[in-house]
Amino acid sequence: GIQRYSKINASSAGHICFIAVFHGHFCYTRYPDVMMPAYHKHRGAVFFFVIYIAVALYFLMSLLLATVYATFSSKNKLSLHRHKREGATRAYKTITDIEPMDDGIDLTKFQKLLKYYKPRMSALNKILVFQLLDERRSGKINLDEFRNIYGVTKLSWRRDTNAEWFHNWDFPVPIRKVLERIHILVTAEPFKKSFYSCFDVVMYIVIFINGCTVVFEVVSASNLSRSERHFSTLHWFSHIFTAIYATEALLKILALGPRDYFDSYWNWFDFLVTILNILGSFDKGAKFAIYLRPIRLLLLFQLRKSYRVVFETLRILLANLVNLGIVIVLFYYFFAIIGIESFAGVELKSCCRNFSIQDEYEEDGYYYLNNFNDFFHSCVTLFELTVVNNWHVIMEGFVIATTEWSRIYFMVFYVVILVVMTIVVAYILDAFVFYIEFRKKHEKSAEDTHHKVVYQTYLTKDELERVDPRLAQTDRERIVFIGERVKTRDDLDKQMNKDELEEMFREQDDMLRSQQLLPANQSLNTDSIESHDHSTASSVEEDM
Repeated sequence: GIQRYSKINASSAGHICFIAVFHGHFCYTRYPDVMMPAYHKHRGAVFFFVIYIAVALYFLMSLLLATVYATFSSKNKLSLHRHKREGATRAYKTITDIEPMDDGIDLTKFQKLLKYYKPRMSALNKILVFQLLDERRSGKINLDEFRNIYGVTKLSWRRDTNAEWFHNWDFPVPIRKVLERIHILVTAEPFKKSFYSCFDVVMYIVIFINGCTVVFEVVSASNLSRSERHFSTLHWFSHIFTAIYATEALLKILALGPRDYFDSYWNWFDFLVTILNILGSFDKGAKFAIYLRPIRLLLLFQLRKSYRVVFETLRILLANLVNLGIVIVLFYYFFAIIGIESFAGVELKSCCRNFSIQDEYEEDGYYYLNNFNDFFHSCVTLFELTVVNNWHVIMEGFVIATTEWSRIYFMVFYVVILVVMTIVVAYILDAFVFYIEFRKKHEKSAEDTHHKVVYQTYLTKDELERVDPRLAQTDRERIVFIGERVKTRDDLDKQMNKDELEEMFREQDDMLRSQQLLPANQSLNTDSIESHDHSTASSVEEDM
């Protein structure tokens, strides 16, 4: 450790201090390599490094994380609702100013708006959204109703049949009776309002037994020599478990219907693992699937409410994490292009002889593969820099092969990616804290973590005849439609912070009146704050 940085410490004085301190801060897994030469000369030097690491690494970095977290958990997180409401208000005023209309926007104007806002929405869905917003059934949407446009335009609509899926098909009577029995078998609950059915309990027991067999295989193989281990060979009981899982998936699809079955993330996961197990059992080219068998044990996390909270939080975070992932990819792309322009073609193999890092850049060291010769290698190199450990070895290789100024590129990248990853950690932390607080506050009304927002509206037979005559072939005068979408963080925010939103919306209305965007007699309609949650929407449990 003492001689590892001997070449680094042979540079100019001011430059050395900064580089050594930077290594000690951001490369804390290797900071003794920086400290030990000074500690070797004088014991008192240790106090400088200990104080610096304590202040710069633990205090300042924790302060950065706390600051970002406070930003996410402050009232600014509700600003999105404010902006949406203000945007809807301005859009409403623009439409009504172009062609003044009494008491709101009619269906024709609304369809023209959706032609640009949701160009792929079908004509039937446009009318259903209009009818859902038009609570008064007046044929026009007023401002309070129009403000809910963001949530309802994301709905997936289906006709309400008040029956199981197989009753909507012209199956022969014997097949229908078989499907009814399968439905009862799969959905029968051992207790009232139970989260699990008897069928689920049996399958959890099977999964647990399968997990025990996997542990038995691993322990047995650990007692054999490496040449005698054959993890790619399936035992007879593995085929039995695969057959049981395939039967489970088939029974659930027949009982719930393809739509409801694949509406669950857990079922998607279970189905994909089952397909991989089947491929691994019969296709020699898919033997890799054998090693994925223990993944099915993740289904046991459904048994504990605390674990379900974790997975539900991840589901709610998914859309936003994708956006953060895109931001990280853009940063990678940005720095990869700069790296290609600056370091493409730099010969790194055996570039560091007579330096402390020479072994890493020899043939067996493989660090010369961390280059910027093309986009793929650039992204791999940047990822290794993101991981932190030994990133200084990569930087020093380029410094030795090029110039001292190349340090700027690597240091700037690390600082930028550090801030971005801190934001990601803070966002995830805030989401978990928020969701745990939400469940505590709504414990009585939220027995399960898996919910969907459901809206209901109807069309008369004459209204449906003008849109889709095929669906109008019924004896009913009113045809009910169900609109569904996955509950998001915004929906939970509305429930969690209803009082704050009401106060914020009143202040916003006063501001809009001062800008003459809101009529003087227009006041806050608190009944519509939660996007019709009290009038036409409800939350239903979704077995994930």
